[in-house]
Amino acid sequence: MSVVELPSMLMGCQRSSGLEQHAGPGLRTRRLSSAGHLAGSAGGQQLDRVLHARGGRGQPRPASHREATGAQRWVLAVAACCQVPRRRNGKSPACLPRRPRQPRLENQGAGGLALRATMAEAALDNRPACKFEIQEIESKGMGAVACQEIQKGTRILQERPCATIQQSILAEGDSHAIEAEIRHARPEDQDRFWELADSHVASQAEKTAKGILLTNGYPIDEDEDDEEEESDALMAVFPTVSRFNHSCNPNLHNSWHEDIGKETLHAIHDIAKGEELCTTYLDLFATCDKRQSKLSRVWKFTCSCEVCRLTGSARTRSDKNRLRLQELREVLPNSGEGASERGNPVVNEMLELIDEEFDGCPPLKCGVCSTGFEVAAGGGLLDLAQG
Repeated sequence: MSVVELPSMLMGCQRSSGLEQHAGPGLRTRRLSSAGHLAGSAGGQQLDRVLHARGGRGQPRPASHREATGAQRWVLAVAACCQVPRRRNGKSPACLPRRPRQPRLENQGAGGLALRATMAEAALDNRPACKFEIQEIESKGMGAVACQEIQKGTRILQERPCATIQQSILAEGDSHAIEAEIRHARPEDQDRFWELADSHVASQAEKTAKGILLTNGYPIDEDEDDEEEESDALMAVFPTVSRFNHSCNPNLHNSWHEDIGKETLHAIHDIAKGEELCTTYLDLFATCDKRQSKLSRVWKFTCSCEVCRLTGSARTRSDKNRLRLQELREVLPNSGEGASERGNPVVNEMLELIDEEFDGCPPLKCGVCSTGFEVAAGGGLLDLAQG
C-alpha cells in the first residue's frame, strides 16, 4: 500500500474539522492530537472495513498490531496517531495525565528484587530498544538521533509527563506559584524537569521553572468528565519527548493519548541511521519568514532545517506552496458546493501540495481527508464520503 492510498482509506478516522489545534504563546502546536483507541468510533469502523478489505474475502482483519501485515501496521499506526478527540460544547476535551499502573510483584526474594529493579529502569526509559539516543547536536544542544534505520509507522516512544501545570498559572507569571506546582511532582520527576533546557534564561544565569516550561512544554487535553468547573488547559513537560528538536518538515508525529496518559511519537517517513528525529513546534503552513520569526520570539533559536536552508527559486516555491495550503485550509470546511461524486477539488489540490511540499506527510493528509469526509457527508455525497 502506498502513502498516496492512505488518505482515502482513513477519511473517517478523525472527527475534528480543523487541521491544527493551536496552543497559546510559548507552547508547541498540538497537531492532530490522538483520542486514543479507535474501537467503537466511526473512524475505527472505517478502519475495520479497510483492513478487512485489504486482507481479502474470508481473511479476518488482524486482532492486534503485532499480527498485522506491514501495510496494515502502517494504517493502524497512522490512524491511531492522527485521530482527533471529540469536542464538547465547542471545546476540546480535557484530560489529566494518569500514572500508568505497574504490575504488582509479591515477595519473590532476590529474583523479585532484580525484576523490580529491571522494571524501574524500564519505567524511566520506555522507548523501543536502540531506536534512538539523546546526544549533543552541534548548534542545537541536546537532540534525538536514530541508532538504526526506522520504518515509517514505527512507534518511537511513549512517555508520561514529569510535570504538568495549568496554562493560566503559567500565563500569570508568578514564579513562586509556578515552582509550587512543580513541587507537586515526584522527586525523581522534579530532577528530570530541572535537567531540561531553559532558552529564556540569560547567559550564565540560573534556570527558572517558567523558562523550562516555556521552552519544553506541550499542550495536553484535560479531564473530559470534569463538568462542574470551568476547564483550564494543561501543559506538560516530558523528560525525553521534550528533547526532540523542531523541523519545518518533521519525520515524527507526536500525539497525546489520554487513555494511558502518555505522549506518543511515530515515524511518518522512513528514517536513516544517524538522522536526527524531529517533531514540529508550529503551524507548518506558514512561510519561512513567519516560521523563523515565531521560533526566534518564542523558543529563542533560528531553524536550520533543510526547508529553511532553501534559497532562490526553491525557497520561493516552498513559500508559495505553504501559502496556498493556508488559503485552501480556510475554504476547505465550506468546499461542499464545488464537490461532486468525482471528488472535491480543494481536497485534491491540498493532497497534491502535501505530496510536493511535505513528502506526502500522512498526518497532514489525514487531516485534509477527515475534513473532506465531513464536508462530503454533510452535503449528501455519501459515495464520495465512503470512498
